[in-house]
Amino acid sequence: MHVLPGRIRLRFQEVKYSNLSEELEDTLMQSKDISKVQINNKTGSCLVTFNPNIPVEFMVSSIQKTIMDVLAHPSDYKKERRGLIKLEIIVLSK
Repeated sequence: MHVLPGRIRLRFQEVKYSNLSEELEDTLMQSKDISKVQINNKTGSCLVTFNPNIPVEFMVSSIQKTIMDVLAHPSDYKKERRGLIKLEIIVLSK
C-alpha cells in the first residue's frame, strides 16, 4: 500500500486478470469522496484519488470492502444491472 494525502494505491491479487475492472471503477466512483479510480488488471493495482480530509484508514477499509464485495458477487455489478444497484461507500469521519 502506498499512501499520500488524498491518494492511495492498493494491490489485490484477486483483481489480477479480473474482467471486472470497469465494474470496480464505476462502483468506487459512486462515492462522493472519490474523484478518480484506476485499476490495472495485470498488476492487481488500484489507484484511488479521494478527498484528502477523509482519514486514510477509513478510506482503505471502504475500498477494500467494496472491491471484495464486487469480486464476491460479480453478477450484481455487471453493466446490464448497474442501474438497479447503487453501492455507496460510507466513510466515517472522526
